[in-house]
Amino acid sequence: MHKPDAQVAAISATGHSDGEHHNPTDAHTNTAATAQSEVPIFALPEHQVIEALLPQLAANVLDVDSARQRLRDNPQLVPVALNPHSGLLHFADLGDHRYQEWQHIYTMQQLALAGGIASAFSVAAELLDGEALLPDVRSPRGFILHVSRCGSTLLGKALARADGLAVINQPAVLQHGFWAWISDNWQRQSSWEPQHDARNQRRFRNLMHLLCRQRRPDEQQVFIKFISWNTLYADFIHACFPATPMLYMYRDPVEVIASVQRETTAILLARQSAQAMFLSNMDAATLAAMDDVEYLAACYAHGFARILDTTAAAKMLNYAGFKPDTFARVLAAAFALEPTAEQLQQMLQQFQVYSKDDQNQTTFKDDSERKRSALSAAQIDRIRQHCEPGWQQLLAHPHNIIA
Repeated sequence: MHKPDAQVAAISATGHSDGEHHNPTDAHTNTAATAQSEVPIFALPEHQVIEALLPQLAANVLDVDSARQRLRDNPQLVPVALNPHSGLLHFADLGDHRYQEWQHIYTMQQLALAGGIASAFSVAAELLDGEALLPDVRSPRGFILHVSRCGSTLLGKALARADGLAVINQPAVLQHGFWAWISDNWQRQSSWEPQHDARNQRRFRNLMHLLCRQRRPDEQQVFIKFISWNTLYADFIHACFPATPMLYMYRDPVEVIASVQRETTAILLARQSAQAMFLSNMDAATLAAMDDVEYLAACYAHGFARILDTTAAAKMLNYAGFKPDTFARVLAAAFALEPTAEQLQQMLQQFQVYSKDDQNQTTFKDDSERKRSALSAAQIDRIRQHCEPGWQQLLAHPHNIIA
């Protein structure tokens, strides 16, 4: 097993997040200009992080046929990143590690730094074009989409506590990987939206099936929680897995943006790229005149509009109604999931601790009012101008689980 050298370990460690870690930003600061060493790894292009953690990938590139055979022989190999520039899809043997981390990128960091990855290799991403890639497949049990900072991490980590369930929180292979690869890295508006054709759908289904392989005998069902801006792909995701239930979680955008101002997000890091126009549905000139708060508001308003217009019959959940005493009802309504009494008790323990502390040492405290007070009246007004129509439609949506 390969362990990253001390320099890589030091760089990677900057991404650790716990209840005391914040990355304050001024509303007029261009967060994308922040030095990479100061940016948490969840906001960086995932393939860069994975390639630093697993430098052996560069010397272990397999042809498609060899990679396919390796995958069939070893169900513990998982896709962990896709470099959209080289077109290489990276795999790592995660053994029987049980997903408990608040993001998949932290699973990779933890295992790589501990020497817990038995093997790793790369292959051309066209591997995903193949029919019958695996002899037997398992589809996701449920999809979790969200606006950001709205309880989705809490839900994911609560599910992950239950015996028999697994959750992949924001799979590292997707964000700056798969979506960028099939969208030409958002360089041309004509390719922002992935074509809903048979090839792209087959690619996505193959990727999900690879992610959902049963690595442990006690993982009977797997949930996928996406990063917030993947809401823009809700129709595509639903077209690929029409039978998989989907939940969309949302929150007052004023509170969301106040939270992002304290600790950055991948959406802010995308400001200086062509992806920002896709995320916000704004042209470059309009974006240049916006500060970070207004840019975030435009992005979240775009996400609201897209989920409201989706063909998927997604259930809706407002953060304000997501509490321990509504949790069982949420699972039943969103996923037709009825946990045993023991599973439910395991999951409810997550409500006591801060979900982004993987050591479970930080007690959760609701800080909604403090978040609101961090923004000026002018900033709140700009957020409302962009987001209020969608926010009100979400509140009134008939698919809300908690009225």
